[in-house]
Amino acid sequence: MTRSALIAGLALAALAAQAQAAPQPLGLVQTIEPAPLTCDAKGRCTAVLATFCLQQSRLPPGPGDQYVVAPGTELRLTVTRAGGASETLDGGAMLNFVSYVGFSSITVEIDRAKLAGDMTEAVVEVGPLATLLPVARPIDDKPLTTDEIALATGAWRKQAEELFDKPNPRSDANRLITRAIGVLPEGYGEDSVAGHEAAWTAALASPGRGFTEGGVALGRKMFAACKNTVAQSIKWPLRKCLENRLDEQQREINQEYWDQQGGV
Repeated sequence: MTRSALIAGLALAALAAQAQAAPQPLGLVQTIEPAPLTCDAKGRCTAVLATFCLQQSRLPPGPGDQYVVAPGTELRLTVTRAGGASETLDGGAMLNFVSYVGFSSITVEIDRAKLAGDMTEAVVEVGPLATLLPVARPIDDKPLTTDEIALATGAWRKQAEELFDKPNPRSDANRLITRAIGVLPEGYGEDSVAGHEAAWTAALASPGRGFTEGGVALGRKMFAACKNTVAQSIKWPLRKCLENRLDEQQREINQEYWDQQGGV
């Protein structure tokens, strides 16, 4: 075996070993306004929420990786029924958490059948310092240690609060963009001007008092830029463009967090 082939083999072996290790814990960005669940024709109700990487030294989650809320995470699922009565449930126990776009967003989902039959609305609210941990895999050569979990839910998560949770232009814009993403169709064939307007209304027409002016302005700029891109592109849905913008900006903020941590 040549030296280059040996090196390549070792590199592949290293990647394979990493693939069996647990992915990084994620910070779940605190909501300012409740995030509505959108239910499809198959009875799947979902919302997209912004997340971020708490541990750069571990691999990011792959599409569809399952997560659970860490102990102490406050996450409420509020269901409103016909007539106006509402019920607040433990969202951490009822919802499924599935990696969506890298470490920058996650889908929360639940079967419509598990909610009240006369439900008119369901929303999710994320409390402060919320953390998600990867579901243990059948084969996991490097699961999260007790110390890693303690840091991810403690000191590391606390340090991220200023960048991600507190109202600020970039994080607020990302919150708004995730709301828009959640109501847009995934496929180009389903994309429409009416759908774009629905997303605008859901996220940006009346964003709520808790958002900073700079965040609302940046969110509107991101949305408008994507509408312009989609209008000039071929078969690229608005949702995909917004996902890319969200991912780029969330990674930018995450890099600042990693720099503060000195790499974790």
